[in-house]
Amino acid sequence: MSQLQMIIQQPADFDAFMLAARALPLNKPLVAELKPHKRKRSLDQNALYWMWLTELSRYLTNRGRKFATKDWCHDAMRHSFLGMKEQELVDVITGEVTVTRALRSTTGLSTGSFTHYLESIEAWALNIGCLLPVPEHSEYMKLKREQEA
Repeated sequence: MSQLQMIIQQPADFDAFMLAARALPLNKPLVAELKPHKRKRSLDQNALYWMWLTELSRYLTNRGRKFATKDWCHDAMRHSFLGMKEQELVDVITGEVTVTRALRSTTGLSTGSFTHYLESIEAWALNIGCLLPVPEHSEYMKLKREQEA
């Protein structure tokens, strides 16, 4: 099955999209969807996040919380600031439907949502006395400066 996905930023992009769409085979129904584009979290944001989780782990274990590994911190932050999601699983043999709850993932967060997530973590860490490093040339620092201006 052919797929067509484009980011449309100007009228010429839309024209190119329509031209490409007309070339798709119509032997099966197609779904067309136009929605605002949201960039997923950036590599810079992800690197900062894992640096912070390492720092939080170090801070907490130095204060007696030996269980506070980097992965534990990852799950704790997701639980505290993103929450849980429900999903239905179907047993393919019996047809039984089970509803499970799982931590929300950071993977699909947009850059804006991930920034908000990082801000929540930074505020919480500061509240417990842990000052998280923010590299001078990181995207996060640039955004913080823009907000302060």
